[in-house]
Amino acid sequence: MLSLFKENFKLFRLIDFLMPGSLGPISTAISIWVATKDVDLQAKLMMFTVSILMWFAYGITLYKRNNYLSKIDYITSDGVAVFTNGFIAPKIAVEGIIKTTLSQWEFATGWPGVKDSIKGSVLEFKEYPIVKGELKYAGLTIGNDMMVGFKPNLKTTALSHELGHIIHAAWSGIADNEACHAFMEKYKLL
Repeated sequence: MLSLFKENFKLFRLIDFLMPGSLGPISTAISIWVATKDVDLQAKLMMFTVSILMWFAYGITLYKRNNYLSKIDYITSDGVAVFTNGFIAPKIAVEGIIKTTLSQWEFATGWPGVKDSIKGSVLEFKEYPIVKGELKYAGLTIGNDMMVGFKPNLKTTALSHELGHIIHAAWSGIADNEACHAFMEKYKLL
């Protein structure tokens, strides 16, 4: 399965097991402890039921994650998951734009962490322009998730601009849209 190859896009991740999944092992341990004590049957059954429900919740988490990961069309060599949504966005073209953007930002910032800053990001191509409420966008970045309005010539999309938002936030430590745009304008990264 594609999702098992990149660290951020694995089905089974330790962090997932420790966060929502930790309730399963904890409730199971408490159930075993309660079962060994002189406690009434109703308490034992309640703890057993809670334990089963916690493991069931973890199973649902894995099921939903697997469904999400199975929709990834490809993962770039820089660790960006790409959802093409049926648009023709060849991996080699997307990787070319990413590599160009990374080298421009490495030159502008002098920061060695530029390449690592985009690992685990998600790129989703949408119909151009992206409409949110009454506003229209060429691209939109929220956290490490990018939505880019698709154009047949990928170099004319907002992909490099949206990557810049992720890189700038990681480099500067804050996600400030105005500061990012000022930096991009100063170094001709727009």
